[in-house]
Amino acid sequence: MFRAYWSMVVVILVLAVVWGSSTPAQAETDQTDHLGTTGIANPLNSTPPVVDWQGEVNLPDDILFVRHTTGGLAPAFLVSLDSAGKVSALRTISGFSLYLNPLRDQVKQFTFSPDLEGKTFVLRLRDPLARYMGNAQLVHTATCSPETDLHTLYELGVHLIHSEEQNEEAARCYKYILDRVPNSVAARYGLAEICMSQKDRCADWYYETLVATNPEFIDARQALAGERAKFEGEAAYVTALDGILNLDISLVERCWLLSQQAFWLDRLDRIDEAIQKMRKWNSAEADLLAIYPQALDYISAMHYGLVEEAKGSYQDAIASYRIASADSTFDRYVPDTARYEIDLGLARTLRKSGHAAEAADLCNQWRTRWRRVVGRPAHHPWELREAGVGEQEGRWEFSCGDPEKGYELLEGAAKEYPDSNEPHTALAEYYYSIGAVEKARAEEATASRLLQEWSDRLGEFN
Repeated sequence: MFRAYWSMVVVILVLAVVWGSSTPAQAETDQTDHLGTTGIANPLNSTPPVVDWQGEVNLPDDILFVRHTTGGLAPAFLVSLDSAGKVSALRTISGFSLYLNPLRDQVKQFTFSPDLEGKTFVLRLRDPLARYMGNAQLVHTATCSPETDLHTLYELGVHLIHSEEQNEEAARCYKYILDRVPNSVAARYGLAEICMSQKDRCADWYYETLVATNPEFIDARQALAGERAKFEGEAAYVTALDGILNLDISLVERCWLLSQQAFWLDRLDRIDEAIQKMRKWNSAEADLLAIYPQALDYISAMHYGLVEEAKGSYQDAIASYRIASADSTFDRYVPDTARYEIDLGLARTLRKSGHAAEAADLCNQWRTRWRRVVGRPAHHPWELREAGVGEQEGRWEFSCGDPEKGYELLEGAAKEYPDSNEPHTALAEYYYSIGAVEKARAEEATASRLLQEWSDRLGEFN
């Protein structure tokens, strides 16, 4: 519930150190040959280089084997070195919250390449848990028992808990750990996750003890807030996140928590408060753009732009659309359909705020190019229809040409393809653009329902 993204989209979410090692880091700057949305400067022109540190870190098993997603953003820090190669400034960008303080202490002791002396760069580490997650055979060769050595219990627990079918065995591992280490963080967090998967309120107790003994464990604090909000309401969740945002947390975590607040305030019809959170999110994302654009979130930025535009907060909307545009500049995997919608949103808000010339440039760039983002027809009942001529021409018209014609094209597409979510997604954008928030949300709900119905039908073709 509390990790939900915007209902109209599906988000597919996408350095190793030697403790005291004298091996210098080799600087490898991330590069891309994609120039992205026309008119937006490539953020790579001014961002610090990214250094991937080759090696491992030392973490105690009770922290190392705390369950988390290793496929997310790796631990990363903005590091400045003095002329002697010593760390003079260190800022946390991303990473699993429980790892960050120990890693910060170790980063300060690293020996860096002389080429980096006096420079600022992003230091990226491999997730310390990742190398253990490849040992899938362990679950077939080892068992949880009072005689199993502690390291194996930790490793087995974190492997088993990734499968709901093996939660009972994972719980057994964690209980054997607690017999030997009564305050084990890994075991308590693992048991909390199992309780939550079983909809058992025992999760609250474990999260409470974790927060009491490990206040820097942001994931536990947020999970506790989410569990309590199931009974106290989403408004209580938003308030609880304020307390977390007052802590010293990573920049990516700050962006995530602000996006959660914006989401729920928007859905609670507290749109003015939501826009305040969106404004703070824009500021945090702008920081990311300056130092680590790999972590930008164009999907949230696109939706924030629509909401801000609907409420007449055009400068905020421009900021959101520009962040989305910058992300599309950096990330070659952002689809061209998204680039098209970003540019049109930016064009609309620029025109509404008095920047007619820049708006006209964006509109002219897509005057005929919109045909390039028309989706291919669906030839089989299991295929999801992509946005067609009606939706894509309609978007250009209501953004840059004749709004009435644009609306008629979208309505026509909705009638021609009654089972498609695409016309309703485009209609939601149209209604946001004219300030009709309730109608926009109704279209989003329809698009979401149709998308779910298509997903449900997929089972018929297996």
